[in-house]
Amino acid sequence: RSLLKLIAILGDQNTGICWDGADSATLAIDPTYNGVGAYHDDQGNLFYYGNEKDYYYQRHYQLYYSFMASPYWTLNAALDYTHGDGYDERYKEDKKPSSFGMEHLLSGRTDFIYQKKMFNNAYTETFNAQYAKGNLSLTFGEMFLYYDGDHYGKVLWTKDNSDDVSEENPFEWYRNKGIKKDGTLFAKANYDFSDRSNLYADLQYRCVNYSIDGTDDDYPTLQFAETYHFFNPKVGWNFMINEGQRLYALAGINHREPTRADIKDACNNNEEIRPERMLDIELGYAAQQQRFLFHANLYAMLYKDQLTPSGNISASGYALMENVDKSYRLGVELEGGYRITSWFNLQGNLTLSVNKIVDYNYHFKNTYDDWETPFDTIINYGTTNLAMSPNVIGAVIATFTPLPAWKLQLIGKGVSKQYCDNTSREAMAIDGYFLLNLRSAYTWQLKAGNELELQLAVNNILNHRYLTNAYVYDTYLGNGEFACYHNYFQQPGTNATLRAILRF
Repeated sequence: RSLLKLIAILGDQNTGICWDGADSATLAIDPTYNGVGAYHDDQGNLFYYGNEKDYYYQRHYQLYYSFMASPYWTLNAALDYTHGDGYDERYKEDKKPSSFGMEHLLSGRTDFIYQKKMFNNAYTETFNAQYAKGNLSLTFGEMFLYYDGDHYGKVLWTKDNSDDVSEENPFEWYRNKGIKKDGTLFAKANYDFSDRSNLYADLQYRCVNYSIDGTDDDYPTLQFAETYHFFNPKVGWNFMINEGQRLYALAGINHREPTRADIKDACNNNEEIRPERMLDIELGYAAQQQRFLFHANLYAMLYKDQLTPSGNISASGYALMENVDKSYRLGVELEGGYRITSWFNLQGNLTLSVNKIVDYNYHFKNTYDDWETPFDTIINYGTTNLAMSPNVIGAVIATFTPLPAWKLQLIGKGVSKQYCDNTSREAMAIDGYFLLNLRSAYTWQLKAGNELELQLAVNNILNHRYLTNAYVYDTYLGNGEFACYHNYFQQPGTNATLRAILRF
């Protein structure tokens, strides 16, 4: 009647840094180019700093308990403690000392090595009770999260070295603490009117409190405190037409709060960042027979203050978001499959959508330290496309089973044109692309019911050159003209992965 589980997940990651991207002219010459850590000596020779890295260490400790109090009631509780700390280390060439708050120690531009660090703890507890009897099932419960995180930066070295700065005695140029408290109450109910029809409802209340205090990496003072109250209701209906066909409908409201990176960016620009509200309405039909399946889903997502990518990224590579007053996503999702023979079947999916901002105002500010003349203006672009939202996404999967133990798949995937920011300027567009991938899996049956599976994935077998993302920015040229700049994230050509799985 009871179950107790203790889970520990321990790990760390140490990777190179590639979030700076590269412009199209550079990638045309060398699609593997990564300029992170590049610097020049006094004779102009190019070198790369050898310790550019992103290191993070994380520990999860989780305790789960379930108790069946009666044939109708089940109780579940969980505790979670997560600790993480890490840093990214960078070499920056020819920067102003004021970029690191060191103008009192250095004069004139020079090179810097620094680390941006974080040290955080998160404590979570959850409880829920489940009741099921006859045609009625109920679930209700709560969740509470407390997070605190220290973020700080240290300069380890300068080319024009000050006696006060070294790896043993680094200079701390910023420090801030973020605290998040997130409490949730929820209740869910499902009622079966018959074997063919049921109605369900999901009610959720969230209270989210954010506070950030201290200084940021570009040296403004951060002081933010806000409490959000969200009520997220959802209701849905299912109806079985017959054994193989189903109709359903649902409607719900959901809210999303801004992230820490979004809040910091808004504070630094003296702007307001607001939570997102979405009304989601969906209507669907599904049919499944022995050799055939089909699923169609119509959806309308209507937003107020949607948080959508602005086109820019943070200094640590996170996509920064901005509020847009009114926006929507309308579309249809189609999925189908047909088993032609016992050893061959075809599947496919297609999403057709319209993703728009109503009356978009682009706020342009050139506030980077290398731009001598600040410029601040708002440009209205009318109705535009939401950033990173292609109108067409589709895939076709052909699955072969030459032997019972061997499965082979050929997968074609297509994505249409999309835009890096919310202005819908063609200069900010990323071309659509098509990929062809191959998957192969073979399973050997071993003794005592054990088995070994070997998987081979060959991606982009046509070696197509394509891009999926970029960050963009404008500079003001004067006389009402702007220049657009892009840094793209080149995707790999043909590449393969080999994987072995032992089940015992």
